[in-house]
Amino acid sequence: MRYDELDEIIYMIDYGLSLDELDIDKVKKVKNLIKLAEHKNKMPPLYEIFKA
Repeated sequence: MRYDELDEIIYMIDYGLSLDELDIDKVKKVKNLIKLAEHKNKMPPLYEIFKA
């Protein structure tokens, strides 16, 4: 998949635009890639250090 295709699909997903005119297999692949990378966008857990 070319970057311009990937960018278009991500843009359309982000802004809630219709994906009807795009290749459904490519859309599914991009959605899966987004799901698999979800953990990378989350903040790491914060641990508090308690002084006794």
